[in-house]
Amino acid sequence: MLFIGWVGAQIYQSTKPVILTDHHPFKSAKKMERYLAHYDARAQNWPVPSETVFVDTSWGQTFVRISGPADGPPLVLLPGANATSLMWETNIEAFSRDYRVYAVDNVFDFGRSVYVRNLKTPADFVSWFDKLLDALGLEDYARFDFRAVRGRGPVLMDANALPNLAPRQLLATSARWDGLTFPDLIAELVESAIVRHGSTVNG
Repeated sequence: MLFIGWVGAQIYQSTKPVILTDHHPFKSAKKMERYLAHYDARAQNWPVPSETVFVDTSWGQTFVRISGPADGPPLVLLPGANATSLMWETNIEAFSRDYRVYAVDNVFDFGRSVYVRNLKTPADFVSWFDKLLDALGLEDYARFDFRAVRGRGPVLMDANALPNLAPRQLLATSARWDGLTFPDLIAELVESAIVRHGSTVNG
């Protein structure tokens, strides 16, 4: 019964209108002040130099904490459910030695990001993330899934090149919702790549 109640609450939360107030998404200005004070106090434990930015997207402002050398290869860290970018504070020192690290507060979850539209479908989440990467100037990404194990640190669970081009995976499904068949999707990707990089095929 508790699980059913939680599911119902999530459905209600994702479908109710977004009312933008000075303290959105908090219920009151006092609650917002209390939460952000706690957040900022914990952020003092971030062990390496960093800068923070708010990235504007059509889904709202996304808060990003950036660490590491400016010329390092980019590494984007997303938190787990009901967590913030600060969950990476025990790992950021190692990650930021060689990488330019972008630790993100998901726009639909806890943290300093502020949504202005509800994300309801997988395509919505993809749209938000794509817009975030575009705004940060990041391209050609892959996904790595980690699991935090007490006493061992992060353990790599899976690595996937994105977008996954299997016909039943997220990209193809999202395209199909938009009326694009899988063959047409592949054709558009190839054509886009040729425009972007030029063709190396002769004759």
